[in-house]
Amino acid sequence: MTTRINFPPACHTEPSDFRNLSVVYMTTQVRSRRAGRPSKGERHVMTARVPVATAEIVFRLAEARGIPASEFIAEAVQEKLARTDLSFVETQQELPLQKSA
Repeated sequence: MTTRINFPPACHTEPSDFRNLSVVYMTTQVRSRRAGRPSKGERHVMTARVPVATAEIVFRLAEARGIPASEFIAEAVQEKLARTDLSFVETQQELPLQKSA
């Protein structure tokens, strides 16, 4: 049984098997599909050293929720910031420096 493959008529002739597929056709097919999840917007990578026991707990909790550890950590940081008084950080302003003559 022969399976026929539909190719764009203006660009390609129908090959007898997959070994004759055009590289251009294959790459245009790959580019037209968008793989992976949608972007979550602009992000900044942060690194922290935590005790091994803490890291193991984080990995287990993230796995139990079915999310990547980095997403779990980002949520934990956001929750901590939501409970923290940030008024002293937000109101600090740079003091004007006097120019010396």
